[in-house]
Amino acid sequence: MKKKVGGTMKKILLVTDAPPCRFYSGALLTEHMIRVLPKGCVVAFIASHLSLSQARTSEDLGVETVYDSKVKEDAGHLLPRKLGMAPSFAFDWYNRNVGMGRLVRKAVEFGRKHHVNAVWSIMQGQTMIRLGRPVAEKLGVPLYSQVWDDLSWWIMYNRIDPLSARAIRREYETAIRASKRFGAASWLMAESYSRKYEVSAVPIVAALDESAAYAPQLPDRKKSEFTIGVVGKLYATEEWNALLDVLDDLHWEIDGRKVVVRMLGGYFHLTAKTRRRIHYLGYAKQDETLRLMNECDITYCPYWFDPSFREVAETSFPSKLTTYLAAGRPVLFHGPEYCSPAKFLAEYGAGTLCHTLDKAVLKDFVLKLARDDDYYQQSVINGSKAFKEKLTTAYLEKCVREFLTLDDD
Repeated sequence: MKKKVGGTMKKILLVTDAPPCRFYSGALLTEHMIRVLPKGCVVAFIASHLSLSQARTSEDLGVETVYDSKVKEDAGHLLPRKLGMAPSFAFDWYNRNVGMGRLVRKAVEFGRKHHVNAVWSIMQGQTMIRLGRPVAEKLGVPLYSQVWDDLSWWIMYNRIDPLSARAIRREYETAIRASKRFGAASWLMAESYSRKYEVSAVPIVAALDESAAYAPQLPDRKKSEFTIGVVGKLYATEEWNALLDVLDDLHWEIDGRKVVVRMLGGYFHLTAKTRRRIHYLGYAKQDETLRLMNECDITYCPYWFDPSFREVAETSFPSKLTTYLAAGRPVLFHGPEYCSPAKFLAEYGAGTLCHTLDKAVLKDFVLKLARDDDYYQQSVINGSKAFKEKLTTAYLEKCVREFLTLDDD
C-alpha cells in the first residue's frame, strides 16, 4: 500500500548510526521495518561509528543512503574507570558543540533534497539522540523516534561521565516528548514510556516469518549429547558463569549424555578453569541459526540480576528470544522476574524461568528440562504460541504501520 500525503507518496528520512542490513541485530530489525514500507519511500542518513564504517545499506531495499561518521561515544573506556571520565566529557563536549552542527546541516540538506515529510530517528547512543529532533524541526516535519535499548544501558556501557549523562538524558526525554509516535523496544517499554512521556508508543520487536519457524517437538533422548544453544551477545556474565558452574558440577554430563554448549555470534569472551564442551560456531545467517538452534535440546537466555541494570532489564527485549521460540525448543530464561522477557514468557507459560542466581535451583531447572518430557513438550507448545501471536513478521508489519502512521495520516 502506497500511503499518499498531500498527493505524493510519504517520504521518510531515516536517521541512524547502523545501515539497515543483515549483519547486526538492530540493523536487521531496521531492514525488516523498511521492507514493510512502500519501496522508495525511505532515504537514509547514516552517521556511523568507525567499527561500522564498512557496513552498507542492503542494496535491494532501494534506499538512497548518505554515509557520514560520528565521534567516539565510548571514550570512557580509553582509561580505567574514574580516569575515563575526563575523555568521556571531552569527546562529548566536542560532539555537542562542534560535531552535531555539521551532522544536522548535512542531514537537513539531504532531507530537503528528497522533500521528506517525516523524520524517523533511531536514538542509539549520544549522537543519534541529539540528531533527530533538530533535523525534524529544521525540516518542519513530524518526528518518529525509536530506541532498541533504554538510555541507561548506553550510559553504563559507554562509561559516560555524569555531566554528559545528564545533558544526554535531557535531550533524550525532550526528543521523546516531541515525537508524534515512539517505537519502543518492548511491550513494557511502550506502556512505561506512554505514561511517563505522554507519547503514543508502539512496541517494535525483532520478528521472523512464521513459515521459517519449526514446529514444537520433543528432543531425541537417545542422542549421546544434550545440547544447550546460545545466540548473540552475552552481556549478563554473572548469570552465564552461574550456568557454566552448574555444568561443571555435573561434570558436563546428564544421565550418561555429554552436555555441549553451542554458541553462535560475532564475539564471546570465554574463560575456564576446567575442561568444558563449548562449540563456538561464529556468525551464521538467520536460516542457519534457526536450524542450529532447532538441533539443540534447549536454548539459554540470561538477563541481569544486578539492580543497576534494572531499568534496562524492565524495558528491553532480546532478539535472541524470537530466534529461540521460532526454533521450536524450550527457553531456559535466567533473570529477574520483573524484566520484560520474563514477563512475556510468563504470560504464555512459555520457557523455564529461573529467577535466582542460586546454582542449586538453576541445576534443578536444567535437569527438569533434560528429564521431564511432559514439561518439555508443554514448554515448546506454549513457546510456539507466543511466537505466532507476537513475534512474526506479520505482527511486526502491523506495528510498523501503526508506528509510522501509514494507515491513519
